[in-house]
Parts: sequence; structure tokens; C-alpha cells
Amino acid sequence: MMETNPTAKLDEALSLFSMQNIGSANLVKNFLDACSQSQCSSLFDTFIHIQHQKTTNKTKSALMLYYEFLQVKLDSPDVAKLKKQRDDEKIKSYISIAEKAHDNIMAVKFEPDITGGAARQAKPHKIGGKLRKWEVLLALNIDFRTLQSLETEGLLKPTSSGYYDEDEVNKYLADNFHPAQTTYPVDYTKEGDEHWCNRREAAKILNHTERTIYTYTQKGKLTYTNNAKCAPRYYIPELEYLATL
Repeated sequence: MMETNPTAKLDEALSLFSMQNIGSANLVKNFLDACSQSQCSSLFDTFIHIQHQKTTNKTKSALMLYYEFLQVKLDSPDVAKLKKQRDDEKIKSYISIAEKAHDNIMAVKFEPDITGGAARQAKPHKIGGKLRKWEVLLALNIDFRTLQSLETEGLLKPTSSGYYDEDEVNKYLADNFHPAQTTYPVDYTKEGDEHWCNRREAAKILNHTERTIYTYTQKGKLTYTNNAKCAPRYYIPELEYLATL
């Protein structure tokens, strides 16, 4: 009998989770990071591993609470079993790992990252110029459902093995970066998604309606990206400058 590939089952589960939970790309990414670093033989072990590796303050807090919980005197058989198996030094070690794991997580690199003057370009860790699904989500700053739409429209297609071609993704990023036709006295070198906002936020910064932002976009007055169709993002330093005029 042919053995079932556990990775395939895991991919199916994560795909379903992402479809049902918009904006879960980072959670899925962290989970896959933990899977790739672990030597776990079962899905259960992997879940335990990610709780130790996830790089958030909540994880550290949860580990601390668990550690404190095991100090409490309770008669529950389950708690008694946990206490018997407890290894205080190992728990403290996991707490330390949770604090330092951020530097160890393997994620897609941006070389260069997006600025107000140029599109982001993604560089995969995987040899062979291939990006995993969650790496594409991060590179385009979109959710799973949007990526599915791009696939359906034929704008981005994974290979038969489920990976995305680096050159294809970077071409998509470049094609969907639109600098303003007018250059303003603005610092266009700031890197990262934190310097970009959606149309609603852009309207608030300029104190105009979203319809006005759309009109400005059509006239080439604003720098924007449209990696997600009908959901452009605008360069905040440029908006802040224009708001002073």
C-alpha cells in the first residue's frame, strides 16, 4: 500500500485554514517555519514545537503561565502527570528560545525591499529560485484568497510541485508598482510595508474622499501598488507631503 505523504495532508489543512481565516498568512508562515526546522515525526509534535518557536510576546507569556501553573498544588490526575513529567530547566530554555527565535526564523528575503521609488524583489531561501506559497503572500502583502484569485486569473501560477517561480513573482511585483508621474520633494527611500496604506487610510491622510484618491490615482498623481486588484496601496510619506499643500 502506498504511504500517504503527511506534508501533503498538512498543506491541505493549512490551505483550508487560510481560506476560512482571512489575514492568517503570518500565522501559517510561522507554523511552516516551525515545521521546516523540526525533526518531528507527527503533527502533534509539530504543534508542540511551534508553541515553543512562535515569535510573539504572547508565546512567552503562555510559557510563563504554564510554568507557574505547574507550581500550583492541584489534585487533578492530568496536572499530576504534567508535574511528574515536568522539566523546569527545559521550560526555561523554551522561554529563552521564544525570546530569541525571531532572528532564527527562515523567511523570504527582500533584496531590495519595496521603497517609494522601486518595487520589492523577493529572494527565496530555497535553492532553485522557487518560492513557497506563504513566501509569495508575504512578498505581495496579500492574503490567501487574493492569491487564489490571481491564480484563477492566470496572473500567477504555481508549478506542479506547488512552488512559484522567483522571476515570475518579481515581474508581477515590478509590473504592479506605479510611481507618480510627478516627483515630489519626498524621501522615496523608506523601505517596508509600514510606509504604505490602503485607499481608506490614504483618504484620511489627505482629508479627501476615497473617490478623490481614485481620481488622483488615475491621473498619475500618486505612487501606488496594486498587487491585490481593486485594493491599491499608497506611499505614506508622499501622502503626508501632499496633505500640507
